[in-house]
Amino acid sequence: RNPGDTVIGDPSGADAEPAPGPEPTAARLVAPLVVREEVIGIVELCDKLGGAFSEADATLLESAAAAAAIAVQNARLFDQVRADRGRLQVLSRQLVEVQENERLAVARELHDDAGQALASLKISLRLLEREAGDRPAVVARVAELKRTADGVLENLHRLASNLRPA
Repeated sequence: RNPGDTVIGDPSGADAEPAPGPEPTAARLVAPLVVREEVIGIVELCDKLGGAFSEADATLLESAAAAAAIAVQNARLFDQVRADRGRLQVLSRQLVEVQENERLAVARELHDDAGQALASLKISLRLLEREAGDRPAVVARVAELKRTADGVLENLHRLASNLRPA
């Protein structure tokens, strides 16, 4: 017999095992559940009243077994999709967490390093402004540089704030 064959027979045969239960079985019909040429289970019908199964019964059982095999395979695939979706959600959360940590690190670096350098530049410009005294051209140029530094500092602060995760 081939693994996918439906069996019609008397359980008293040499290769047959009686169906479990308290009463002997007069006849039984067994069909495999096959998915992609792999047997994943069986369907068994037992007749305890002494009747026999016909070829039409076997054909009907084969059709039912094929439908049941598809249902079992679909259930397995659905469970696999659900598990994969759960893993995808975990990975997505981890990715967002890594991105937020990276943004926070970049924001801190921008704020601390570049912010301190610009603040130091502004202090130096104030000192230069005081030293320039009455030279209007130098005072005007220093004032322009201070405004530029203020604008860069504001943009840097805004950028750092936007990078920080909520």
